[in-house]
Amino acid sequence: MTNEMMTYLEKGAKERTKLSYIGQQIAHTNFVGKYPHHYIYSSPGLGKTHTVNNAMLQSGVKFYMVTGNVSMFAFGLQLAVIHMLGDKDQVSIISVDDCNELFRDAKNINIMKNVLGENRVFHYQKNLGGLFNQLDEVQQNAIKACVEEGVSGFKVPTDKMIFVFTANEKLPTDSCVSTQRDRHLLAIRDRSTCHDFDMEPMVQWGWIADCILNTDACSFVLPKVREEALTFMYDNWKRMSTRSIRTIIKMCEDTKKFPNNYVKFWEAQYIK
Repeated sequence: MTNEMMTYLEKGAKERTKLSYIGQQIAHTNFVGKYPHHYIYSSPGLGKTHTVNNAMLQSGVKFYMVTGNVSMFAFGLQLAVIHMLGDKDQVSIISVDDCNELFRDAKNINIMKNVLGENRVFHYQKNLGGLFNQLDEVQQNAIKACVEEGVSGFKVPTDKMIFVFTANEKLPTDSCVSTQRDRHLLAIRDRSTCHDFDMEPMVQWGWIADCILNTDACSFVLPKVREEALTFMYDNWKRMSTRSIRTIIKMCEDTKKFPNNYVKFWEAQYIK
């Protein structure tokens, strides 16, 4: 690698280390307070959810992984099950991946404001109707435990929950609010600690390179093969159709599939 590439590799590694440190600090949180939640943004394909979750896993803390790319009912159902099965005297850390649906529109954002803000409750306000009969026994019991007489839907207390969102969408700041949705999203930023990993393009490459070279993501090929794939991405960064950790993993797999002409395959497959 050239000196310039090594410089970007060092910068990218520093950013990944910072994210891992954030995960470790979240894992050791034992004080909920009013605003304990975290919203972590970066460009897609950098493995931020894996990095944060791995840091928490290594810390030995128990946490729950849920997806936010579901309906609000399905998200609330996940919380209800966690509430029922979790230790009521312990803080539950909820790692939420792919949270676009949760913050899709004003209606969903308002529900999440109550989850993250002073009320600290998830309230699904629609009549469950036939949905309830489609659930398994554990899910039905979880919902039953969160039903209040005279109140539609179900309510899950979130006062003992710390949410960690990893997202590809950056929350707006005061200076860049331009739409009504932005104003609602600003309220989410106000209720969370935001970690914005805004990086120059080649620092993003350095982040990817640090992961590929210093984890077991591509341990199935020799280091020189990993470096070759990373150099190809570096040299063709602006022309790459995708720029992610997964891209390099696929490129390394290509060297196994097409050992005699994988570079030509890279050119055909990954260059726009």
